[in-house]
Amino acid sequence: MLEGNNEVLALADALRTPLLRLHLNSQSVQDPKLLQTITEHALRDIDAFMTTYSEASKAQLQIEPISLGSILLDTSQKLSSYAKVTDTTLVVDDHSRHQLVLGNAKLLSQGLEMITKTLCDFASDYPEPIVTMRADTRHGYPRLGVYRNDIELTAHDVQLAKRLIGGARVNAGLFHQLGALRMLIAGRLLEPLGLTLRSAKSAGDRGLALQLLPSSQVGLFEV
Repeated sequence: MLEGNNEVLALADALRTPLLRLHLNSQSVQDPKLLQTITEHALRDIDAFMTTYSEASKAQLQIEPISLGSILLDTSQKLSSYAKVTDTTLVVDDHSRHQLVLGNAKLLSQGLEMITKTLCDFASDYPEPIVTMRADTRHGYPRLGVYRNDIELTAHDVQLAKRLIGGARVNAGLFHQLGALRMLIAGRLLEPLGLTLRSAKSAGDRGLALQLLPSSQVGLFEV
């Protein structure tokens, strides 16, 4: 139970920043859409966190064939306003050729959303940061990935961020506190689907990817 308490503390601490920004700007910001976006995604983060406790058990999963392309498109539409808030350009690049995989659409979409927001949140002086959400089958297996054109992300950075458990404050390396927490949430959401979040490179850009390996896909038949 201590681990769960630490995660709740981490969530509260991480969400304090966007909610404080909302509080400070509520009187001066002329664009109500900005305030709506901040609150919407803070609530979505909380909802995803709660899902890891309420629905991420294999015994409760509803496994069905789902389209990688539809997951990519649906999730990107939810994140278009968030990309504007973070001054990033969100690009959808679908090479899945309508690839069907076994999974749970809600968990996969929530996990992909957490990963994409993590990449959007990187601080950068780059004039036009681009975050690309890509569905791919060109590696011999289906893969969902999110990549950014102005970062050098390594496996060490990802492992460092995954060490979030253990306290409300962590040194997450390249990742902000909220980004590291989102990676933790994504990992919890995707673990029942046999997916592991890892660093990856695609078309010259670095980011985070989920590989849907045949062995893990076959294992979902047993759920």
